[in-house]
Amino acid sequence: ARELNVTPSAVSQHIKRLEDRLGVCLMTREGNRVRLSPEGRILADRLREAFEIVQDALDPLSGQSRARTVAIRAPAALARYWLAPRVERFNRESAHLVIAVQSPELDAHVPADIELAYAAAPPSDRARLLFRDWVAPVAAPGSTAGPRADNALAGVLLDAAEQPASWAQWFALSGAAMPEPFQRVVVPRDDLAIEAARIGLGTALARRSNVESLRERGKLVLLSPARLPCDAVWVVTLGDADRSPLQRVVAWLGKEAAQYGALADENVARAGQSPSAMVLPPVK
Repeated sequence: ARELNVTPSAVSQHIKRLEDRLGVCLMTREGNRVRLSPEGRILADRLREAFEIVQDALDPLSGQSRARTVAIRAPAALARYWLAPRVERFNRESAHLVIAVQSPELDAHVPADIELAYAAAPPSDRARLLFRDWVAPVAAPGSTAGPRADNALAGVLLDAAEQPASWAQWFALSGAAMPEPFQRVVVPRDDLAIEAARIGLGTALARRSNVESLRERGKLVLLSPARLPCDAVWVVTLGDADRSPLQRVVAWLGKEAAQYGALADENVARAGQSPSAMVLPPVK
């Protein structure tokens, strides 16, 4: 109503006429609150894409360049390895909508529109599940003898303050014995542990989402078929200033996550294993 400069009741009347014409309920009404129905959500997502295409076509003709920026804040490793390559492709293909990636460490005081968060359950009522993840040990290809069926590890174990699981948890649930002797090296963040593993300094416990691209390029290898469940990744919307670009980016994140999940499962199947067979019981 604010964007169209009309009253909320006028918008409600238009929605009611649209529902009558389509013969479906687009919104559910609970007292003074309304929510999109499943049909309404589908219609809104599709029409939003269409409106953005129309806007992108009109802006250059009208002489009004409306470059809009949506800021996404994400944990360092997730931002670096999963989000940044996708954002780079999005920004290259998008004419008038730009995504900026923020780091909690460097941009803690800069307002963000969307946050990607690790949590076992929805961290807020504005959270939407992006994908579920798991943890496994990884190392540089030349620094190990390769994957071991018995889950045995040796050498330097890299530990990070933000690591999604502890080595004690992984050894307990994998059934492997703690290597004796072994050296433990502590680093400040999980992305630094992944980089240390990449250059051959040791073995890191890492989320699949943070190492999948490195594995595909042959920079890291999984050292065990045992995989430890961990917190899921959630999309949390924080801003209300311009809902259209915000929702467009949220929808794009959902599509990227769905494609990523499908490719990950396909890679697992190609290796001759089922995804469920490689997931250990949840950590108590």
